[in-house]
Amino acid sequence: MSSVPVYLRSLLAVLLLVFLIISAPPGLVALFSLFRELSTAITTGAPHYGEALFFLLAAGHVGCLAASMSACFRLLNAPGNHWSLKGPMLLLATSMVWLVLLLLIPLSAYLETAGWQTSGVAVASLLLHAVGAASAHLMASACCLLGTQQAAMNNMNTKLAENDSALATRNQVLQDEIFVREEAERAFRKSYQRYRTLVQTAGSPIIAIDAAFRIQEWNTAAEQLFGFTREQVMGAQYIERCVPRAFQKQTQWKIRQVLETGVKVEHMENEMLGGDGAVKVIYWSISCVSGEPDNSVIIVGQDITSIRETQDKLHYLAHYDALTGAANRRLFEDRCTQAIRQMQRTSGSLCLLALDIDHFKQINDTLGHDVGDRLLQTIFTRMQENLRQEDTVARLGGDEFAILLTNVRSRKGCERVARTLLEAITHPISLPGREIVVTTSIGMTIAPDDGNTYQALLKNADMALYQSKESGRNTISFFNEHMQQRLMTRLTMEQSLREAVAEKRFELLYQPQFELNTFELIGVESLLRWRTPDGTLATPDMFLEAAEGSGLLQQMSEWILRHSVAAMLELEAATGRRKTLSVNLSSRQFLAPELPEQIATVIKQTGVDPSSIYLEINEQSLVNYAERSEKQLQRLRQLGICIALDSFGSGLTSFSVLHRWPIDAIKIDRKLLDGVPEDVNQSALLETLCAVSRQMDKIVMIEGIETEAQLIFLRRLGIHNAQGHLFAEPLAMDTLLHKLRTTSWLHPERFARQIGLPLDN
Repeated sequence: MSSVPVYLRSLLAVLLLVFLIISAPPGLVALFSLFRELSTAITTGAPHYGEALFFLLAAGHVGCLAASMSACFRLLNAPGNHWSLKGPMLLLATSMVWLVLLLLIPLSAYLETAGWQTSGVAVASLLLHAVGAASAHLMASACCLLGTQQAAMNNMNTKLAENDSALATRNQVLQDEIFVREEAERAFRKSYQRYRTLVQTAGSPIIAIDAAFRIQEWNTAAEQLFGFTREQVMGAQYIERCVPRAFQKQTQWKIRQVLETGVKVEHMENEMLGGDGAVKVIYWSISCVSGEPDNSVIIVGQDITSIRETQDKLHYLAHYDALTGAANRRLFEDRCTQAIRQMQRTSGSLCLLALDIDHFKQINDTLGHDVGDRLLQTIFTRMQENLRQEDTVARLGGDEFAILLTNVRSRKGCERVARTLLEAITHPISLPGREIVVTTSIGMTIAPDDGNTYQALLKNADMALYQSKESGRNTISFFNEHMQQRLMTRLTMEQSLREAVAEKRFELLYQPQFELNTFELIGVESLLRWRTPDGTLATPDMFLEAAEGSGLLQQMSEWILRHSVAAMLELEAATGRRKTLSVNLSSRQFLAPELPEQIATVIKQTGVDPSSIYLEINEQSLVNYAERSEKQLQRLRQLGICIALDSFGSGLTSFSVLHRWPIDAIKIDRKLLDGVPEDVNQSALLETLCAVSRQMDKIVMIEGIETEAQLIFLRRLGIHNAQGHLFAEPLAMDTLLHKLRTTSWLHPERFARQIGLPLDN
């Protein structure tokens, strides 16, 4: 069905309307005339076939008018793509025929009037019959055609409605699909923007490269790390541009592992020069991008510079001495163990040296710990300068050093190294504001001759070092078997001391002290003795060092103080007169921080007069630990007790230093009585010391009087206090109290008569 233009449809509609307008009036007039004639014919009973035919023609004319009006309406309202020209043209032709027939009606009336009725009717009938048949055929064809066209149009409208519904359904599907795609696109854009933000703001460098190592992605952190902007590196070769030469092969191999072998992730660590000029340690994670046809690789880095620095510091602190930089005990043991294994494989030798700075504690106490630290650093540097690179110097603690000499050839070679170290260390050391000279003691042991384990060698070197200190310091000693025996003896003694403390096998003896003018007992000196497992009494010089090494000294000090004070109070109660108590203290006992507290506790618990207690301190303690000693003396004097300087004259103490210390009494060393009074020089020295002491308002006590001649000489010098075997040996308190109660051997008259001395001066 062809489409008819709008202008043609409009033209045909106009023609039909014109036809209707023209044909309507005459048709209606003719129809009225036909009705009149028909009624006349019916009334008269003389029917005329012509009128009947005219009547039919008139009826047909009315039908034609109705069909024309319907066609006009359809022409005006039918869509262009559903309109056919054929039907309206037939309808128009039929209408024209009917118009001609209408024009024949007046013509037939005229013929009938003129006498042409029969012929006119016949002619008209013939014409009408022919034209009617043709018109009927045309009308039937037109109506059929119009009906067909209407049915086609109805069918078309149905299909159009169905198509419209299908199109609407498809349109809705398309709209839904478009909506879904738009939502997906918005989600993708949002995800992509989030990804871009995440990548660009990440604190770790993120780099994407293709299979040819060309850079495809470069975030802000990578710019800061490498110092290259995104525009500078996009498309450039990553390995050649960004990876240090030393790590290029490793990086390339790691990337190919991910690209070619199916390994999901590879890791590596390298150093690089950052954009800020600092060396960075970066830990890289290399992974393949899944779903990418071009085998892209994502490289994510993490700056672990601070972590590595912390690990290095921890490793350093775990293996090296923080002050000097020497190996610590842990590292030294490891290197010694490795050296011993190497020695056993090659049948070689090695030497272990133990080195200790002489009187280092005194230097620390007098000059300060800062000076002591500088001293240790200088000594370590000098040792390093005089050793081979493969040798190891370790600081084991305080001023104790150990040295490992590997691949040694002879004992003499080891001794030459030790001599070199001694000489290098004794060179003057410049310190802020002063210059000092220090000495060291060295103990040495050879492996495998002396042992083949680290513990054994270190123990042997310590024993040899101890021998060097006993030999006068600043010397070298090699380990031997006798040292081992001495060590075993010492260990045995320490164990026995622990048992003695637990079982209370210590005893106190008391040396009586007299006033020489009246020979009156004025006090006692408390002396510690140890009843050994074999039953003998050991003096402190036999076990004091072992007690200090075993950590039992402070327990023993408290026990001595408590029992000595209790014995003195018992002596005062027995005699009814005030007595003094002298207690000997070693250097370590005297400098112990807890000593003042121990004495204060004893004073509080016993109620003893503090001024009755004299603590005897060796002058070497004051000389070697001057600063600490002065502070400790001040704390002890605050308790109200008295301080006595023991063995005065045997050391190097000057009277100027003695003057500044809070000393109450001076105890002249027994060695100064040797040769008195026969030796004139010794007598003069003793007389001078006593005179100066009296001038300094110090109480003078003489110990070790053994002869009557010594007693007579001291009385002439004006010495008032003395003790010694001439008067009495050290006694247990029970024995001393028993003698006081049962004899008069301490009465002045009896004692004076025994030695032939007058009672006055």
